[in-house]
Amino acid sequence: MSSEEKLALAAIAISVVLKKRRRSRKEWVKQWLLMRPKQSDTTLLEELPLYPDDFQKYLRMDYDINNELLELTSPLIVKQDTNFRDAITPHDYCSPDSQCSPRV
Repeated sequence: MSSEEKLALAAIAISVVLKKRRRSRKEWVKQWLLMRPKQSDTTLLEELPLYPDDFQKYLRMDYDINNELLELTSPLIVKQDTNFRDAITPHDYCSPDSQCSPRV
């Protein structure tokens, strides 16, 4: 074998080894984010406490702190149901989508 053939064979061997060393990602997308097209955001927020780290990253607060704030603000923002429609619950009102914005 000539030196060029040895060099080509070595290059092929190195490329095969490097391709095998690539690690596959554990997960590219969080499981609860994959369900977003199938479900609404409020349903996803109900399932988010099952993933504490993701809850912390998504809302930037712990689950316990979020519940405590919701308990403190619920009496101030709760509305009554009418004959025409149900009132928005404090949980839905303070979801990250609305950011506790005042209703007009």
